[in-house]
Amino acid sequence: MENREDEAEQDEQEDKEDELDDDSSTDMPVAAPSKNFAEAQKPSSHCIAVQRNLHLAPDLPFDTLKAQVLEQIAAALQPAQISYEDYTICFSIPYHIKNGLLKTLEDYETLMAKVGKMKSPSCCLDITQIHQEAGHADENTPPNHYLFDAMDPRSLVKKLLLLQTRLQQHKDQGQVPTITIAPVVHVNIPNDLLQPFPLAPAPQPLGNGAIPLIPSHLIPGPNMDIEAFCDAQQLSHSICDCLLRNKFMQAHGFEFVTVQDLKDMGLVFGDIADLKNAVRSWSVAHNH
Repeated sequence: MENREDEAEQDEQEDKEDELDDDSSTDMPVAAPSKNFAEAQKPSSHCIAVQRNLHLAPDLPFDTLKAQVLEQIAAALQPAQISYEDYTICFSIPYHIKNGLLKTLEDYETLMAKVGKMKSPSCCLDITQIHQEAGHADENTPPNHYLFDAMDPRSLVKKLLLLQTRLQQHKDQGQVPTITIAPVVHVNIPNDLLQPFPLAPAPQPLGNGAIPLIPSHLIPGPNMDIEAFCDAQQLSHSICDCLLRNKFMQAHGFEFVTVQDLKDMGLVFGDIADLKNAVRSWSVAHNH
């Protein structure tokens, strides 16, 4: 009898241990190294990540996972403000996936499907901060934002002309002259060349008597969409909305517009003056 009772107790103990093993096997160990923005800019060999570890259940909802990831970020990096969109979360599964992006529910389902096929489920979540925190920018180091990348179209034209000149000079210096004797050049100077240059003629009206928006001595500048043109020339929203309402999409369309057209579109005198000034600044002179 005593032997039977001992065997029953031993079987019960083994069942409990099996249950504990089964419960422990449901949680997946996850390594979660975290890097702030400054460390992420360094080479990978010099980057120092804060190591964190957690255990996740296979049936854990995606929103709950995101909350636990944010909790690990708060403990590791201690940011002033925290948002899931301020970080890239990449997951890696040994021998299966490397650097898979964990951003959407579909990404999470892919991760769990791959992990579910493993005998010993495990993965790594690589957390990297992609935005600097508020307060790092000053007058000399503006924030890394596309609104600070706007360029004056006139400076763009000047840079292109300068680049072409420098390339031509470099090409000329690299060529070996084939003529050793300087050629004789005859220059004929017309009599009227030494006379003072006449003033530039005033813009001539078109055939219907209307004055073009672009003066005759200028040609259109670099082409761009209307919204970019208005932003670069600091025009008011009312002018931009009027141009878009009349289906102006590209700045080169100004070549076919007259001042009377602007009036017909409903622009008032002040808006017409601002637009004429912006178009003249954007236009470039003829190359004679």
